Amino acid sequence: MIGIRVVAVAGALALAGCWCSNIGTLYKPDALVGPISDGVYAGASEIIVLKRVPDGRYAMLTGTPVGDGTKMAASNGGNPEALWIVPLPGRPGTFVGQLQRDNGMIYVAVRTEKDGFAVARPRCEDANDRKLAEGLASIERTLDNCVFADRQSLETALTRFVAAAKPARWTRYRLRKK
Repeated sequence: MIGIRVVAVAGALALAGCWCSNIGTLYKPDALVGPISDGVYAGASEIIVLKRVPDGRYAMLTGTPVGDGTKMAASNGGNPEALWIVPLPGRPGTFVGQLQRDNGMIYVAVRTEKDGFAVARPRCEDANDRKLAEGLASIERTLDNCVFADRQSLETALTRFVAAAKPARWTRYRLRKK
């Protein structure tokens, strides 16, 4: 796909420190949008391959560059993950990104940019990020996770996070040219 070979490597991401939900998705499929073009995106130390599938989600494969960058060591055993993208109310061009993990959903902020997109990941073990989520009616802190039980609480906290996030919190991914 778009000039990249994938070399599968076992890997897994845990929920540690995430903003998450353990009750399944907080969104319905009809809320999904597709603001990012299919393609191969390169970040500073990660490659993301995105392809929109018929149900509106993205199939997302992540990995690290290998050698000259035309290959990548794929995370998650080379299996694509489902990425849901929905608008973040009141923040044009900014979205809620939802990734499914075995034991729940992880939420991040996604922002479209001229030549790609950027992702900012709030972390509950970060005292400032945690304060943005605290005090909401539907938040529970378990270990290092901030667990949201409803969409409104998540969106309120994520809107606070996006407003407070310094540029260094955003990881940028640029579309690779064919």
